[in-house]
Amino acid sequence: MGPAASDSIFIFDSKQSLATNFLIWHDLDTKDRDDYGETPLTRLEGIKLFASIYKVSAIAIQDELEVEAKRFGFKS
Repeated sequence: MGPAASDSIFIFDSKQSLATNFLIWHDLDTKDRDDYGETPLTRLEGIKLFASIYKVSAIAIQDELEVEAKRFGFKS
């Protein structure tokens, strides 16, 4: 058995945007993978997995992430 994983559990919040839900999930997933010495998912891999798990559109997630990045002046 590996190191203790984070105590955080992701719960999809329908009151939040897909992008917000994805970013929270991806952060927790990355921490868990780091805890177990696994390679973190790239953003694209994470989007595909998140979309598959939560039955949402990967394209919609990517679109929302790009809109948020532009809104805050970040590169997507």
